[in-house]
Amino acid sequence: MNAWAAGYASYWSPEFLYLTGNAANGIAGRGVELIVTAPLALAGSVALARRCWTACAAERPAWWLLAVALLIAPLPASLMNASPHLTRAIAAAPGYALLVGIGAAALWATCKPRKPPINAHITKHIHTFASIRVNSRIIFLAAIIIALLAEGGVRYTAFLREFPLTVERKYQDGVYEGIKLAVAYAPQFDEVWIDDGLAFPYIYVLAARALPPAEAQAQIEVARGFLTFNTVRRIGPYRFVDVKPVPTNIPTLEAVPTSLGRPRIILQEWHETGRRVLVVRSVQ
Repeated sequence: MNAWAAGYASYWSPEFLYLTGNAANGIAGRGVELIVTAPLALAGSVALARRCWTACAAERPAWWLLAVALLIAPLPASLMNASPHLTRAIAAAPGYALLVGIGAAALWATCKPRKPPINAHITKHIHTFASIRVNSRIIFLAAIIIALLAEGGVRYTAFLREFPLTVERKYQDGVYEGIKLAVAYAPQFDEVWIDDGLAFPYIYVLAARALPPAEAQAQIEVARGFLTFNTVRRIGPYRFVDVKPVPTNIPTLEAVPTSLGRPRIILQEWHETGRRVLVVRSVQ
């Protein structure tokens, strides 16, 4: 329960939302949301809470639905490790956007000029006040637009320049091509050692070899996980091991780059106790 509570709270953390985000799934050093939306989200939270209690009976269920939807959106993600996780929290994004919109509408309404009472004397002070309210709306709208364009432009530039590196690492760009080469080389070797630092490398072996399901299942040696993923240790001659102890200055057969041109997979030849081993090493 403590782990769940900490995970759930992490999705509402200002640090996660506006400062650091989740580098493994987003852009390092940048929050999930634009900082300029923070005051709007805060105003929206206050406005939503007020409407949940003060709206008429016919409208109140809709406001409560939105409030409850916001509260439960991070719940599935908080039940998994590790938290916070950007892509698992995507269910909260539409609710947050609505919250920002409610906050913007609430702040806009506070700047709206109000008509004086029917019996009030029309004086220059009332006209001046109304003029100030009109001007404040224009200033508010201009400030929001400028801030969104400025911060949004910076974020978009970072997205184009930095996010491809995140995608390259996370989705293992170049790994499948490297494993396909390893499968082609495999008949020349006694064993194939594949870096277990890769995420689920056995998937790529199964995809490249295209074995019948029954044959593949008969060859798989798996360590069952308890509260985590299973770990496949071997598929026939393919072993998934820590290749760090293997020297790096051994003959290199192939080097596979990513789509961005950076090195990703290296195939090397290693002789160990009379066996010829193909070593598939991850560079990143």
